[in-house]
Amino acid sequence: MDYINHTENRYRIVYGSYEGIQKQAVNRLYGIVAGYVPYVLVASQAGDVNIEKSDDNIILVGTLENNEHISRLSRQGHIEAEINKEGYSIKVLDNPWNAHRTLMVLQGADSSGVLYSVYDFNRWYIQHKLQYEGYHYNKRYSPFTDKSLQFARKSAPKIEYRGLWSWGHVIYDYKGYIDNMSRCKLNCLVLWNDFVPINAQEIVEYAHMNGVRIIWGFTWCWGERDINPKSKKDLHKWTDYVLKTYETQYRGLDADGIYFQIFTETNDMTLDGEIIAELAANWVNEISSAVYKKYPDLWIQFGLHATSVKENFEKFSSIDPRMSIVWEDAGGFPYYYDPKNSDSFQKTYDYTKQLLSVRGENERFGAVFKGFTVLNWTLFEHQKGAYILGERESAFLHAHKLEKEFYWRYGAPYWLGQSNELAALIKLIAESPVKDRLITALVEDGLWECDTHISMALLAELLWDPWVDIDEIVKILCHSGYKI
Repeated sequence: MDYINHTENRYRIVYGSYEGIQKQAVNRLYGIVAGYVPYVLVASQAGDVNIEKSDDNIILVGTLENNEHISRLSRQGHIEAEINKEGYSIKVLDNPWNAHRTLMVLQGADSSGVLYSVYDFNRWYIQHKLQYEGYHYNKRYSPFTDKSLQFARKSAPKIEYRGLWSWGHVIYDYKGYIDNMSRCKLNCLVLWNDFVPINAQEIVEYAHMNGVRIIWGFTWCWGERDINPKSKKDLHKWTDYVLKTYETQYRGLDADGIYFQIFTETNDMTLDGEIIAELAANWVNEISSAVYKKYPDLWIQFGLHATSVKENFEKFSSIDPRMSIVWEDAGGFPYYYDPKNSDSFQKTYDYTKQLLSVRGENERFGAVFKGFTVLNWTLFEHQKGAYILGERESAFLHAHKLEKEFYWRYGAPYWLGQSNELAALIKLIAESPVKDRLITALVEDGLWECDTHISMALLAELLWDPWVDIDEIVKILCHSGYKI
């Protein structure tokens, strides 16, 4: 038998850490590269390889702290390291100690940055630069076989918390859902349930392994009929309910926070002569005060519908600054369910600008963007008890995702066509002098766990960096295989 010698162009992965999120990053990187090479790819700990003497092409992955080779390349000026949270620096260059060999450096500012460097190494370098920009009629570039092309990209997120919002029971494969979030550099998932899922702890653990925070959503009287917002008795009852629910269902899950809604989902601005915004602020302050007294560091997100607030937003200036106020329905695109509703963009922009200053520099601003997929409310019923989230057979997933293609295709041209307006709004939020920012997209029952659609992928990229060249981003997303 004749054996093939691949010595002349062999690659080796050299990693800094094989734990937690970085273990996931190394596994993802290995899977990507191994798919292109005809040999068994070797992966080694950084301390076990002398890259000055190695005859391999080397792919370095890790942080300045755990990969000594990346740290040395940074000190010597061969790479420009990224230091901002969740950011990364990617560089492909000739090995300074062996000009006949290549170094590919994937440096993360932290563990999430390492994972994101892997995904964007695949997206920006392999798929876009090599496979598609490197294609000339009938000649295709073969990654990790043909001579490498030099490349550099350094990037960090402009919006701190980027994510999705969904009812838990319409996520049918939680691992696939979280995987696709992570690939799009989304780091926060709000899951609303009537009852905590039986497998909640498993979901949190898998999310954290992929750099995704889990925020559990439950009612603070939203959806309840027999509520009198003017009643002190009802307020005290719901204060007790919220504390008990958190302590008995969510506290022990190692989750990252809780999300709630109350009685603001209405087009009415008053209730029996009282201003709804003022009633809501009183309820939220009363309940949250009891929660914060026992759990002062808990991240609480207050989901608030602007349709019942409008110009009364100043009523929320008293809300505890530890809490994020997450605005829904704050205008047309991108807050509106139908993404073609763009006539009032300037009003939406101006209103968002006002909402960003409700609590001044203490503001923890949040928003929910809509225009993707939503529940079929004609079939909706509240959950009757605990359930298992995100477990379905592949045959169900395949059949169900075909039903959702219509909605994704409907929305795609409006998201692409209004990408400049979308970027402008996100720039406004990113530049505002607030404590932090949270933007989630309502993606319910859209089989996100099966396919990443280009409209949502575009939003994710703009949440990461709204100053990116949009034409270039659209090319990259198309080259990455995202669906219309």
